[in-house]
Formats: sequence, structure tokens, C-alpha cells
Amino acid sequence: SILVFLVIFLSTILLTAIMSYGVGIVKFEKMSSEEQYGRFTGMLSDITEEDLAIAQKDDNFTEIGLLHSCGFVESDANISLKALDEMARDLSCMQRRITSGSYPEKVDEILVSEGLLRACGLENLEIGDTISLSVRLNYSLPYEPMDFTISGFYKDGGESADAYNAFVSEEFYEKYARDYEDDFSVLFNMTEDMNLDFENAENILKEYVASLGLRESQVSVNSMYILLVLNPGKEVLLTCIFLVLLVVLFSMIVIYNIFQISLVQRMQEYGRLKALGTPRSQIKKLINWEGVLIALPAIPLGALSGYLLSTV
Repeated sequence: SILVFLVIFLSTILLTAIMSYGVGIVKFEKMSSEEQYGRFTGMLSDITEEDLAIAQKDDNFTEIGLLHSCGFVESDANISLKALDEMARDLSCMQRRITSGSYPEKVDEILVSEGLLRACGLENLEIGDTISLSVRLNYSLPYEPMDFTISGFYKDGGESADAYNAFVSEEFYEKYARDYEDDFSVLFNMTEDMNLDFENAENILKEYVASLGLRESQVSVNSMYILLVLNPGKEVLLTCIFLVLLVVLFSMIVIYNIFQISLVQRMQEYGRLKALGTPRSQIKKLINWEGVLIALPAIPLGALSGYLLSTV
């Protein structure tokens, strides 16, 4: 009985630890992927107010965030000024990428990265410091100096070595850039009914926006989000399922052999019960109940121990 208890207890620990590990890996991959690639299905570029109205009326678009181009910074690198509305900040997981400070709220605030500042020849700056950047609001205007207060720093993710984004407030967009913006971009998510996956997403989205009267070229798919977040961790899950089946099979073989040895050792006891007139079915029930009474404390104790070990 003690051996069976130990086998069930240890097997449950292993099963719980394997499942917890698998779930933990999938969650970690999802969070890391969202931080790097955002949690949006795709982006529509060169969108007009009329295009936006069409998307907002369509029930298959579940979330829509606006991304505005607010100008360019003079530098050897390609530095763009962007303004995100609240939904776009959520879809791009901007809050997770901010390492200190906050997203700009005031007209003169700016969110920057260390790499961006180095590209501008600026270093050793802190939140609250003022920087002067040469900015033009669109390609038709000359560069002019503008002063900004650093509201926060964000972690570079996805930018190339010579291309960066600096983020300004919606107030900056409304005051300086709105009048020069002919179009903007939209981050969006679609309903689950679209059945998007890594293989079909691009074709389905292009066909769908074309059916709404938009151009297929306006759509870009967030392929990495679809691959890593919408269809996450298949390899990890398959590995965990294989290990679980292996542990279950091994445990069943060990428990079966232990019970067989126990039955042989207690054969005389069962013989006496049979001699006293105990039905064969009753003896089987006694053996089954013995297994149940051993498993009842072993499984929850093993599950709890496995969970605690997996969180260490």
C-alpha cells in the first residue's frame, strides 16, 4: 500500500509539474511576443476618415486603434514622430515596452528610447530633461527646432539599427500635425469567426478589405502575432502531452505490478474470505476500494506538491 501511494504521489507530482511547465512556457511566449510584436491582427495604411468610418461600422473589426504620423526628426538615422490613441497603445502593448516614466500627455512631452537618443547624439538623459530636436511635420516643410520634455523611456523592439520611432501626445498631434496629415494608419483585430491562422491570414484579410472597397495594398498582416499568440506553443504542448502519456503509462505498469505482488502475498487471506462464503465480486470490490482509498490522498497531495515545485 505504501509503495502504491508513493507511485501515485510521485506520478501526480510529475504530471502537475509537466502541465504547469507547459502552460507557463506558452504564457511566457505569448507575453514576450505581444511585447515585441503587439497584440493586433494587422494594420491598414493610408487610411482616410471615410475608410475609417467603413471599418468602424463593420462588425468583424473588434478593436481599432489610430496611429498618426506627426513628422520627422533630422538625424543620420530615420526617426519618425508618432502619436497613438488609447486603443493603439493597448494594441501595440506600449505600456509593457515603457521601462520608466509614462506615455506623453502634454503637448511638449516625448517618449524616447536610448538608441534613438544616441542616434541624435544625446546621452545620459533622464525623465524630465528637455531636449531640442530639429523637426519637420511633413516632407513639404523645412526642419525647425522644437523643445521636448522626456516623459519616459521605452525598450526598442522591432526597429532596425537606423530607424526609430519617438512618440508624442495626442495633444501634439491635434496642435501641430493634424492639418498636415492626409491619411493615417489603423491597428485592428478581427473576430474569431474569421478563422485566421499563419497560413491564410494575408489572403483572407486582403480579400475582405477589398470587399469593403479598400485597396488590398493597404493591408499588412502582423504575422508573428498570429503565429506566436493566436496559435501559440504547439511544439511545447505536443511535447508535454507526450511526456504526460509516458508518465501515465509507466505509472500504470508499476502500480499493476505492485498490486500483482500484493495479491500473491495476500492470497491466503483472500482464500479464507472465499472459504467463508464471500462472493468473488465482493473480493474484487474490496481490492478496488483499497486502490481508491490509497489514491484519494495521494492525488491531491501530489498535485499540490507538483504545483508548488513548478512555481519555485
